[in-house]
Amino acid sequence: MHTGGFMEFRKLFIMAVFISVTVASALAYANTMSKETFVQKASLANLFEIESSQLAINKSQNPEVKKFAQRMVTEHKKTGQELKDLLTASQLSIRPETKLDDTHRRLMAKLEDATREDFDNEYISIQTQAHKEAVALFAEYSEHGENGKLKEFAQSTRPTLKDHLKHVESLEANY
Repeated sequence: MHTGGFMEFRKLFIMAVFISVTVASALAYANTMSKETFVQKASLANLFEIESSQLAINKSQNPEVKKFAQRMVTEHKKTGQELKDLLTASQLSIRPETKLDDTHRRLMAKLEDATREDFDNEYISIQTQAHKEAVALFAEYSEHGENGKLKEFAQSTRPTLKDHLKHVESLEANY
């Protein structure tokens, strides 16, 4: 009789371990960001950085804002090319976004409609939020992404995005 209790306990223990592993696997899968989602979001963010910063180069009256905007254009074009090259080299049949989505078009319209006096505040505010979101996106994919090469790209790009965020936050502190 005593052996039966042990066998019953053993069955329950094995079932508990199996359930725990199954739940852990399901949670890990649920937290995995697809490569398609990452490329879409990353390329949209990158494209927005370039287009909004090109506008800032032309519309801002502040030399520091223009300098930041030029840096964004230069560095985000480089990042965009690196992503395209990675997708080609990895033979991933994912295409980066080439046009802004509705959300980013609305933000661009807000910048285009801003007066020269209000432009810098709007641009810096939008850039701060955009870079916070980009840093979070790249952090999430570098930890939970499904593609090794894209995870490496996210990990290697994230410090640059953090530096951009730090730079724009220093501009924001002056406004």
